[in-house]
Amino acid sequence: MRRISFFRSCQNYFVAGNDRAAATWGAHVIIELDNLIISTFREFLVSSNFGVKGLSGRWARTQVPPFPTDAHLGAQALSIVNSVKYQRMGSPQTIDRRDEHKFRNPREVRNVLASLGGNNLAEFDAALALNTTLFSDIAVVRNFYAHRNRDTWRKVSNHFASQRGFPQFRKAADLLTYQRAGVAGTLLDEWLADAELFFDFALQ
Repeated sequence: MRRISFFRSCQNYFVAGNDRAAATWGAHVIIELDNLIISTFREFLVSSNFGVKGLSGRWARTQVPPFPTDAHLGAQALSIVNSVKYQRMGSPQTIDRRDEHKFRNPREVRNVLASLGGNNLAEFDAALALNTTLFSDIAVVRNFYAHRNRDTWRKVSNHFASQRGFPQFRKAADLLTYQRAGVAGTLLDEWLADAELFFDFALQ
């Protein structure tokens, strides 16, 4: 994916810069990677329902006929992943783009795809079988960069220390450039590789 290649090139500035530059480039890459995940999951569901040729040359389709508009599909997806919010909105047939569910959790994407009867469910399951922690990890770091306060940084530190066994870090740049024993690249390198591999499997 071209944007992931761009993120890799950004790391040159990120690693070589001073603390201020590292913070700026780190925030840029994390926020844009998070946006890429959200937009790719959305387009994946829209394309699967509409009918699109995957990377393998096989056509992806759903048993549910294509919805008239993305707004109809967005409403259906919201009713599946957040029925309380959907009912609170009055169970509309369509919803505005700003009210759509932001997919960061691939298992939520799978639930919607399964409900639509996607014939590419096996490919998506193969991507899930990679068991990457990318999506849960980046959501925590993205939340920090969105708010940048002591509480959100504490959540980052606790998440990586308790769930990943990482040491405590003084700042986010140290976390993103952390290199685990036996791993060739930094944590950010791992995330970019996992994103590329996950979507390569899912989009077959």
